[in-house]
Amino acid sequence: MFGAFVNPKISAVGIALLSVFSTSSSQADSGVNDRTVQQSSVVRLSVAAYCEFPATVAGGDFGNLDFGELSSTQQYHSTQSQIGAGSVVFRCTPGESIQVLMNQGSHGSSINQRQMQSAAGATLDYQLYSDAQRSQVWDNQTGVSVIANGQQQSLTVYGEIAPQATPAAGTYQDQVTVTIVY
Repeated sequence: MFGAFVNPKISAVGIALLSVFSTSSSQADSGVNDRTVQQSSVVRLSVAAYCEFPATVAGGDFGNLDFGELSSTQQYHSTQSQIGAGSVVFRCTPGESIQVLMNQGSHGSSINQRQMQSAAGATLDYQLYSDAQRSQVWDNQTGVSVIANGQQQSLTVYGEIAPQATPAAGTYQDQVTVTIVY
């Protein structure tokens, strides 16, 4: 019927079209169109990595890590943060590997020489640590490594004033910048 010359592409299309338009005579007509055509579609969403410092924490900042009031700095004095009082609070994409870094502050010359300063310009040495034993200086290179869980997380900051000459009376402070690398 097709003769000696058969084009396989045309034949395959012809057979496919023939099968689409043919109906089976052994089934009764239900009055409903029983033929269907389907095609799949991909549903997709890309989640971008993010980190944030929640604005709900202490009015948008971490609060103050406060050593209290001292009459002498001739001995060690230490403190540790709490949420809203110096702790680093953040939220990042779940599973994200992050580093939380701290710089030397506004008055320090290096990470190992952090200083608070009074309004009169007098200075007081102090240090920030990432561990309760105060053996790991919280720096701006290595910092603290964390795997984010997608929820609000907090890290405790441990502060220490080493023995030094007691400076003039006044309020001493410094401002440290916290950076999250992700």
